[in-house]
Amino acid sequence: PGVPRINKRGPAFPLDGYEFNVPEGHALFKHYLKVVPSSYQAGNGPLQSAYEFSTTHHHHVFRPGSRLAQPALYFMYDFHPIKIVHKFRRTPFLHFLVKLACLVGGLFVVSGM
Repeated sequence: PGVPRINKRGPAFPLDGYEFNVPEGHALFKHYLKVVPSSYQAGNGPLQSAYEFSTTHHHHVFRPGSRLAQPALYFMYDFHPIKIVHKFRRTPFLHFLVKLACLVGGLFVVSGM
């Protein structure tokens, strides 16, 4: 299942709730994170700054007893220079009525009435 990137309460973090366990031996974990600066504004509320990120991870488990295997954890960051601004605003009821009238008018034109 996919993780929603944003919602009305702010960002959702893709690594929340994940556990990376190795039953035996050593492992090498690499996490690639793409970080984007973001801002959120709900209605006319204050602008809240945050960071969105997406992640990909790879791991390699070494055999038990391998002399060359060292446990390791790497985080590789890729920062984006562009900021994303999310504004959550409710559409006025008048806009809904205008769109509804356009839809009904379009149906009359297409049906030839």
